[in-house]
Amino acid sequence: MAKGPCQPKGHDFPKKLVSGSMRKFQELWFENFCWLEYSVSKDAAFCLWCYLFPTGNNTGMMFLSTMVLKIGKGHLKISVIMKGGQNSRHNHARVQFESLKDQRHNVNYMMSRICKQDEIDYRIQLTVVVDVIRFLLQQGLAFRGHDETISSNSRGNFLELVKWYCEHNDEVNKVFNSNAPGNNQLTSPKIQKEIVNACAMEVRNIIVNEVKGKFFSLLIDESRD
Repeated sequence: MAKGPCQPKGHDFPKKLVSGSMRKFQELWFENFCWLEYSVSKDAAFCLWCYLFPTGNNTGMMFLSTMVLKIGKGHLKISVIMKGGQNSRHNHARVQFESLKDQRHNVNYMMSRICKQDEIDYRIQLTVVVDVIRFLLQQGLAFRGHDETISSNSRGNFLELVKWYCEHNDEVNKVFNSNAPGNNQLTSPKIQKEIVNACAMEVRNIIVNEVKGKFFSLLIDESRD
């Protein structure tokens, strides 16, 4: 598809006896039919669209040069292949061909773009949530509030920090709260605990790697509250 149809220019097309006359494939036909290609080894003409995207018993998929030359100068036979309206196999193959070439307006391409944007939005959400959780862990602050309903004046440190983040960053605000899917808010207590556990695991791994079997001590007689 990238190279286009095989259209050998300057080739000495062989002549054949058709209906009592010696005829041959005409190079001029390439200019009139953009989908037309010619195989030198097979001495045959093809429809590139129908060859790549055949539908059922697609008789237009391939037609020998003798078939092309059968009627008059050949144009009539090629025109017959093209006829059939919007529902013809030839036109169906053309639509398939053009859709694959025009990837930027292809349905699959558009869907992949949407999925890619969803992935970017999710990464922004997750980054903000992890940043807020790391800050609360580092400061030893409580996450939950007494009243976390939307009407509450103080919904707890976690939700209030996320709200503050949204108010100070338009990019973050676009992917949170009402702009985020209802099942993908990333602010539920369960999600908070999962991320906290992940942070704890990372900290333990770092400590283990630093100790590496050496002697160490723990201070356990402290109470932050």
